[in-house]
Amino acid sequence: MSTPTPKPTRALRRAAWSRAMEARSLNVPPDQLKAAIAHWRRIDDPAQQLALARENAQARGPELTLAYRNVVHVTSGYRKRRTKAGVERLVNEPCLVFVVRSKWPEGERATDDPQRLPSHLLTWASIDGQRVMVALPTDVQPEADLFAIKPRGDSILWTQQPGFLEIGSLACVVEVRSGAQRERFAISALHVFSPLPRIDPPELTDGRAFLPLSAAGAALPAPLVASTIDFGGALRDSSSGMPSFDVQLARIQSPASVRTALADMPLSAQQPFITDEAMFERLASQNFFDLVVPDNHPHRTKTPRPRMVCEFSRWLDRAQTIPYSARRGNTAVTCNAFHTQLVEMQVRGVHQPLHGDSGCALVVYLGDGSCSLAGLFIASHDALPLAYAIPAWHLFDPSAYFNLPAGARLRPVNP
Repeated sequence: MSTPTPKPTRALRRAAWSRAMEARSLNVPPDQLKAAIAHWRRIDDPAQQLALARENAQARGPELTLAYRNVVHVTSGYRKRRTKAGVERLVNEPCLVFVVRSKWPEGERATDDPQRLPSHLLTWASIDGQRVMVALPTDVQPEADLFAIKPRGDSILWTQQPGFLEIGSLACVVEVRSGAQRERFAISALHVFSPLPRIDPPELTDGRAFLPLSAAGAALPAPLVASTIDFGGALRDSSSGMPSFDVQLARIQSPASVRTALADMPLSAQQPFITDEAMFERLASQNFFDLVVPDNHPHRTKTPRPRMVCEFSRWLDRAQTIPYSARRGNTAVTCNAFHTQLVEMQVRGVHQPLHGDSGCALVVYLGDGSCSLAGLFIASHDALPLAYAIPAWHLFDPSAYFNLPAGARLRPVNP
């Protein structure tokens, strides 16, 4: 007499049902994905595609980082591909970017592995007045590309710091309005105007003199070009949980010297700076950008220096830290600081930013020969042709500054 087969318990039946439901939830029907890819291709405006990628990275970044063990950050920008020679190139394809600890070799994981990153992310968009599901393309980029970012310091000005000579650049002139009062200041990176700043508590150097360099890059004793003032941001270690703002102002002492320094970047009267991400992405989808590095850098290899052309790569946020040289009390320390938002640019050609180029302007030139300020350059990569800038709209946000007069407003002006 055969033994009857025991019936599954209710708990076992529920577990099997649960696993089946999970598998169906992870599966995107092929016809749905195909339709969503077709809808994405109907969006013929790259700026709209960039905006959708940025919005999804901002909204879904934490949950996607949690969902995939290999992912350390989610951002947006353009796809990157390597040529047969191993050179990384940007592809004109907006996408959501997964930053990963390591990239899987081709064919290492099964296509149905739930930890395999998706080639598209489904989201909703408005096309021709209708809400439709679109398939946002994704790209996978290694975290190593973000590891060796270093602040750079440029050679319009110099100052004597105890023990060494510091060089640094100006980005533009800023007018500060408070009531009926108006005053113009030079703007640069905090780590240029306040070398080795104190971080505990944050402190700006006040009254430091900056002098010019000759056309050959030699330090000159006069005239006094600018002297620092304690209007600026703060450098903070990431352990504080607070963002840094690597920006400081200096009082202009020699307007003629400042005009000479900034002669190559006449700001547009109608559009002196880029006001938000959407404007930046519209311009990035149609234009290259320039880092306005000075010709008289002491370590340049050519005079004049070749035009330093850049293209938008991706956005970075609080997840990215940059190591700064700083002081805690009188002790030299490395301050791993993060910023609210940075823009990553890929520099085209063989010439790259030099140590000393921090503080110069990132601009986009317009059809009439004028330009719009896109950002303030603060750092570059040790091994890759990548440059990092604080976006322009942050530079003119009074809430980011210490010690400004009450109700002050900031705007960029020609010197």
